[in-house]
Amino acid sequence: MTDDAPSLTPDRLRRIAGIFEVALELGPDLRKPYLDALAAEDGDLKRRVLELLADAEGSHGVTRAEGRQSAGELSNLESIGPWRLLEHLGQGGMGDVFLAERADAQYDRQVAIKLIRKGIDSFEGHQRFLAERQILAAFDHPNIARLFDGGTADGERPYLVMEYVDGVRIDRYCDEKALSVKARLELFLQVCDAVEYAHKNLVIHRDLKPSNVLVTADGTVKLLDFGIAKLLSPRFAGLSGDLTVTGAHPLTPNFASPEQLRGEPLDTRSDVYSLGALLYVLLTGGPPNDLTGSTPGEWPALLESRTPTRPSARFETPHRPAAPKGGEGNAETRPLPSFDEGPATVRRQLLGDVDTLVLKALHREKNRRYGSANLLSRDLRRHLKGLPIEARADSFVYRAQRFVQRHWPGVTAFAAAFVMVSTLAVVATLQAKRADRERLLALEAQQRAEAARDVEREVGRFLVEAFGINNANLPARELLQAQAETLGPGLVPNPVALARIQEMVGAAFGMMDLSDLGEPFIDSAIQSLESLDGDLGLELAQAKGSLAEIYIRQRRLEEAEVTLDESRALLDRYPPSATQGTTLATNRYKRGWLRTSQGRSQDVLEVLQPLLE
Repeated sequence: MTDDAPSLTPDRLRRIAGIFEVALELGPDLRKPYLDALAAEDGDLKRRVLELLADAEGSHGVTRAEGRQSAGELSNLESIGPWRLLEHLGQGGMGDVFLAERADAQYDRQVAIKLIRKGIDSFEGHQRFLAERQILAAFDHPNIARLFDGGTADGERPYLVMEYVDGVRIDRYCDEKALSVKARLELFLQVCDAVEYAHKNLVIHRDLKPSNVLVTADGTVKLLDFGIAKLLSPRFAGLSGDLTVTGAHPLTPNFASPEQLRGEPLDTRSDVYSLGALLYVLLTGGPPNDLTGSTPGEWPALLESRTPTRPSARFETPHRPAAPKGGEGNAETRPLPSFDEGPATVRRQLLGDVDTLVLKALHREKNRRYGSANLLSRDLRRHLKGLPIEARADSFVYRAQRFVQRHWPGVTAFAAAFVMVSTLAVVATLQAKRADRERLLALEAQQRAEAARDVEREVGRFLVEAFGINNANLPARELLQAQAETLGPGLVPNPVALARIQEMVGAAFGMMDLSDLGEPFIDSAIQSLESLDGDLGLELAQAKGSLAEIYIRQRRLEEAEVTLDESRALLDRYPPSATQGTTLATNRYKRGWLRTSQGRSQDVLEVLQPLLE
């Protein structure tokens, strides 16, 4: 070290550790421009980071695929607590992971022990290890590696004892098995479930990438490494909610969201972006935006200026070779993944829905991504079932296409039979019934119009008396209550008009949040209409619709559903008319309101679609 080198203050040591962690994660291609940019700022900082990298890669460069290496040689320890170290499994920025087994013969179990690297334990690593231990201790999910124990080795080096996952990283697993598009999507759903579980426990992973997702031999996904997770829950009091080192943000650039690269505050939508990037790799073999060869200062601008290519577009050049087992490569020249289908077939399966949902997850504006991992997985499940996805602009044609795709054989047979039967029925009956029907409709319309005029006159008189000029200074609620108390045959002789006024009063009470006062008036109106002679189906349908609205306001949702069905059944008995059409539209609107109240917002557009056409 030169005499003029900056002194190693605690803050400088923490910064060196953070930059070293980032550099170790970047890999050779991205590491050089990152360190070159660092050298322009602080040459001594780069030198110290290079020394740490040389030591790490010189000591720990043997991977499990290349052969076993003594765990004791790497860790300077033969055992940790009751666990005997067997071999080195891998490394991260702050520590190493070892395969271990019980050394006290109490029971047989192999585990993975994550041990902070010697020499770094005085830095931020202690805080991160404590945070990761607390996170994993609170988790219990089949797709997240479990924590068994934790402690301190040598009296100073924190360690975690975790479930040993004997698996393959998810992208290599997909290629080695040559999984279909459908199988890859189904496997990815397990990742979404694990991330959604973390989010519900107020933890953002912040480092979702293929190497942190392993798949076991039976096809079970295991999410690993919450070492740089962001903690949002009050139960993590005492641990930092954001453990990022000043001047160095631990991340993997090809999978980090734009806001993460900019160092901005993060929420669950940042993990949604990383999920989209992971899914993009599984489907295309490369990241959506390759930042190889660029510096950290250039990353945000590069992401801002690029729009990921549609996954299906990667299969428009079928001459590209399939990927070798577990192969790597540059993003632009990387071979396609190994599917059990040809490129043309894969492209057809990705076109449309899969393209749309992947690009929505990867949108550079987080407000335009899926709001959660659950919403992303819900659209994936809808696609796999042949249902319309929520990310696509809805239309009757799109929904019809999805229905036909799900039920193609049945639709074809039904269409043929329907055309034949309908043609025979129309030819046999249309001419004979048209004249009689027109005369009947005209007579019924005249009678109903006369009755409706009588009812409207009575309703108008009631409204004038209830809200007339003499009552202008009273609140509407008091006016309505005062006038409602006088309702009866003596005030309104026409029983149909009386029922109509009772329904209006009940509905008005409901809109004033006085549903308990309004319900008896509407019940009385329905009972009157059901007891009267004459064709009052439309009036009864309207009253039942008002009663359903009262039930919705009272959260009596099952009764509301039944009442709306009764109203609709009455309406279906009548030919189209202004009254029938208005009441039918109101029925659809209230059914959409009911779906929202039932937590079935995804079905609202389907209910209201006829109103938009």
